[in-house]
Amino acid sequence: MRSTRTLPSTSQSGAALLTALVIVAALASLAALMMETMRRTQRLDANLSSQMQAQWLAIGADAYARSSAQRLERSGELTALLAAGPLQAAFPLDQGLMRISAVDGGSCINLNSVVSGAGDIYAINPTGSAQVRELMTGLGISSVQAEELVAALGAWMDTASSSSAVTGDDIAYRQSAGRYLTGGEPLSELSELRAIRGFTPEIYALLRPYICTLPVTGPSPLSINTLSPDQARILSAALLGRLSEGAAEEVLRSRPAEGWKSLGEFFAHRELRSMELPQEAMEALSLKTRFIELTAEITHLDADIVMSEILDLRDGAARPIARRWSDAP
Repeated sequence: MRSTRTLPSTSQSGAALLTALVIVAALASLAALMMETMRRTQRLDANLSSQMQAQWLAIGADAYARSSAQRLERSGELTALLAAGPLQAAFPLDQGLMRISAVDGGSCINLNSVVSGAGDIYAINPTGSAQVRELMTGLGISSVQAEELVAALGAWMDTASSSSAVTGDDIAYRQSAGRYLTGGEPLSELSELRAIRGFTPEIYALLRPYICTLPVTGPSPLSINTLSPDQARILSAALLGRLSEGAAEEVLRSRPAEGWKSLGEFFAHRELRSMELPQEAMEALSLKTRFIELTAEITHLDADIVMSEILDLRDGAARPIARRWSDAP
């Protein structure tokens, strides 16, 4: 008996072909997606590699700056060089550029001067608080508002007024939208200022060019031999407003080319010789640079980073005491 075979219909053949085309299209799309994922991964790996290399280059810039600072400090040239303006250097890199800038990190009013202490015990320092208050009023902030701002700043750091875990100052912050506590210690970064009651973005922007957060307490450690005449407002505030900004500018313009050799020579100026200051305010003034603010900008391949740090030159060793990484602006 002869068997018979039924041939597939035209519609069945068309359906099979369509299915095959759909599968091929899906596989092609999947392959394209995988290729794009691989390319993106490769780009991310390349960017990460460039970023890491840029950071290592910045650490190399730090080593170079520390070595240079120690050498210039030993030779006695550092303060005079910083008095002339920022120390800058640029180094071409393979597929990039490194820029280094150093300025006196103590040419500012230290916000941490509003307290004195160490460890976990800090109490309000009247002289340091007066310096910050004088800076504010010199910038046009009313005396009432300046008093409130300095009080809020001191309360943020002060721990000696209460032995309880949560102080009265904490309660106001806990009831705010952020629900946080006061720091109970000196500020580490200027950005912390924006968390303190009363320091609005406008106030912060007004103060920013004149303030810093150095890791010391008590009256601001100011180097009088590196202040420029356009920083007269800082000197006026450090002297508790007993020298007007105009007179402070005159004093700075009259500084000897080699700098003042002693505080006695500085206070012998006709604008200063009859001035009376608290002893700790006078002792905070310095003839030499102690802190250096170092900035290293690295451009390498697709990476652009900025390393900012503070070097402490105490005892002749340039030790980094604060470091921050950020993207180039």
